Amino acid sequence: MQDILDWVAAQGLWSPLLFILIYVGSAVAFIPASLLTMSAGTLFGVVKGVALVSVSSTLAAAISFLLGRFALRDWIEKKLAHKPAFKAIDQAVAREGWKMVLLLRLSPVFPFSLLNYGFGLTKIRFWPAMLASWVGMIPGTILYVYLGSIARVATGETTTAQKTLYGVGLLATVVVTIWITKIAKKALSGKLDTPETTPPTDANEAATTASPIRSSSFPASWGHAWYPPMAKWSGEPTASARSATVRPVVDVPWLSRCNGTPHSSR
Repeated sequence: MQDILDWVAAQGLWSPLLFILIYVGSAVAFIPASLLTMSAGTLFGVVKGVALVSVSSTLAAAISFLLGRFALRDWIEKKLAHKPAFKAIDQAVAREGWKMVLLLRLSPVFPFSLLNYGFGLTKIRFWPAMLASWVGMIPGTILYVYLGSIARVATGETTTAQKTLYGVGLLATVVVTIWITKIAKKALSGKLDTPETTPPTDANEAATTASPIRSSSFPASWGHAWYPPMAKWSGEPTASARSATVRPVVDVPWLSRCNGTPHSSR
């Protein structure tokens, strides 16, 4: 890789274009781009390096997005099928759209190249995804390019005051980037969690929820006793329903005499 970068540096006016082509090709081929990002600072300085990496990373994200959505969709789906984290991302992107893409770009939790392809499988549209990706990748780009430019400053002819100012700028960049990353991670932790069902707090509510038979389905005179003929339509009764006593709901004279209880005429 170093030999390639040395060759790029020796190409004069063609160096920026060659760097962009190498960066995009590496990212699309799942090669980590962090080394190339830092090399941009060494070869071109902070300002020009950030601009070139920003263009290169966005182009790589766009190409990978389109490949993941169309040409390589089946292959990417198989590659991500056994990753529960991506299932959570897919659901979160469907709910939040470009905001979730922005948070994922700000938080370097997921691999850059794989995330590029993964966004192509989600429901988000192309342009919102690219705009959010471009903005979200800027803080990390500035940090890595700044770190890579240290070698350029150390070997160049700079005064002590310039080196001090450069060091303060680097420290500020690190602090701000870490702060932004923490905020993004905190936001992601709530959006990527799978919602859980809240258990019933009341015993009666729990019994009603668990039982397929609803008391509101019967006349009031039947009470809460399980009525056997209804079981074949309503499903299995609960344990509490099985233990309930079936009481007669009609006042039958001969049944009262058999039980030894006087019949009260109405």
